[in-house]
Amino acid sequence: MTWVKRSGNLRFSIFIIAFLIPGSVFFSLAELEVHNFGDRCNMCHLVDEDKNVFEDIFLKDIDSLCKECHSDLGLSHPTGMRPAMEMPKGFPLDSAGRLTCATCHGIHGEGPYLLNWKESGRIFCFLCHGENIENLHADAGETAHSSGRYVIIDESISIDNLSMQCMSCHDSSIADDISVGLGRGAYINEHGGKHPIGVDFMEAYAKGGYTHPSKLAKNIRLFNGKVGCGSCHNTYSKEPYQLAISNEGSALCLACHRK
Repeated sequence: MTWVKRSGNLRFSIFIIAFLIPGSVFFSLAELEVHNFGDRCNMCHLVDEDKNVFEDIFLKDIDSLCKECHSDLGLSHPTGMRPAMEMPKGFPLDSAGRLTCATCHGIHGEGPYLLNWKESGRIFCFLCHGENIENLHADAGETAHSSGRYVIIDESISIDNLSMQCMSCHDSSIADDISVGLGRGAYINEHGGKHPIGVDFMEAYAKGGYTHPSKLAKNIRLFNGKVGCGSCHNTYSKEPYQLAISNEGSALCLACHRK
């Protein structure tokens, strides 16, 4: 067995995003130090009296170790299961052939989100899932290609990256490759219902009739303080239409709207 010591500063400029499979808020944090364990290898690995590190022996399963620091993960990609598809090179499974946090994230890596690939977002997801919308979005695939559309109200205010990615499929009038920010607007579904995107929630709260952002359910996310597609939806959710929380009794609507 090889004994290895880990050290060094892992620094990188990270962009936090809620990526597809969806995700996350898109804002930059300059030179954020991430996973700088220093000589604290014993946080995760077996270390003997001579301070030799057994790199391949963990104190717990990998997911449990990750959750000791990342306790509030919310809805995220499932782990602990054996994937049906063949995994790409560089996406390791555990000794039992199961998916773990380390399958997608290099614990000692240096790239954005410590991903085991050079790109994030849909391209990263397609490495395993392919570009079949039915596999990624089976219960919403039909409505994704219906008459829903996005209407831009204010071009001067861009919406979050996750919402832009959503619109690339959920509005046929918007190109698949969105490199420029869409303006603030409203998404109108095939039934005529609509909801704003890109609205500053604190500004809305100040006008009355809304819950304070700090009181929102943890699964209802804001993106730099603004409403996005990911505020009401999460692609990992098991609720109908992949809602962030159940809307039974209009619970999701009333979580924000108090009137």
